[in-house]
Formats: sequence, structure tokens, C-alpha cells
Amino acid sequence: MPIDPEQSYDVGHIDALGGHGRENLAPEHRYKSGRCQGNRAHGGRLGQARQSARLAQSKGLLPW
Repeated sequence: MPIDPEQSYDVGHIDALGGHGRENLAPEHRYKSGRCQGNRAHGGRLGQARQSARLAQSKGLLPW
């Protein structure tokens, strides 16, 4: 889905493992729009999933 010139956007990676060079960067929708998940929404879900996984691994262990 194209980004409207009046929409805010973020710069994201084309390939998550492709490095930080300019050739691997492209504009992404900042927020959910149509079929696009939105860059920031996706990052929030990813962070929550990682945090939940860490908490699940630590349950049942003593804190020391």
C-alpha cells in the first residue's frame, strides 16, 4: 500500500538481517493503515513477545 505524501512514515529495514546500509532501508507506514501493520505497532508487539518469553522462562526460579 503506497504511503500518502501527507502521512507520517518511518524508515525501516527491507531485510531484518540485511544490515544497516542505505540499500537495505525503505519507508514504512508509521501506524496501521489498510493491510499494513505499521512499523511502530509491529515493534511494540515484538517487544512484548520477547518480554513475555523472558518472564515465562524465569517463572519458578528463585530470584538469586
